[in-house]
Amino acid sequence: LFTADQNLQGNTAIYTRQDRAGTKYGYECPEERDYWPYISPWADIAMLTSNTKSFNVKPRYDCIETRNDVRTSTKFNNEVNCTSHGGKWLLLYSYLEKAP
Repeated sequence: LFTADQNLQGNTAIYTRQDRAGTKYGYECPEERDYWPYISPWADIAMLTSNTKSFNVKPRYDCIETRNDVRTSTKFNNEVNCTSHGGKWLLLYSYLEKAP
């Protein structure tokens, strides 16, 4: 966690840049709040949004790069840069959620 020049009140995961004192509000988890979507074995039952064409219902493109037969993260966010650096520009679908 990048803390910059902030003086956090502790060194555990509950102290974040958004909440230096680690204040708790009900069952809220600070990491899930600040870094959503947070990696978790649980599935969200609802996501309130005004964007009806989010990734849950509309596919998106992503650059897929492999180095030494291992998929790596990429810095390319458009087809021209992706393919010119050896990546594959692929259309990805979310199969985790069913569109209403």
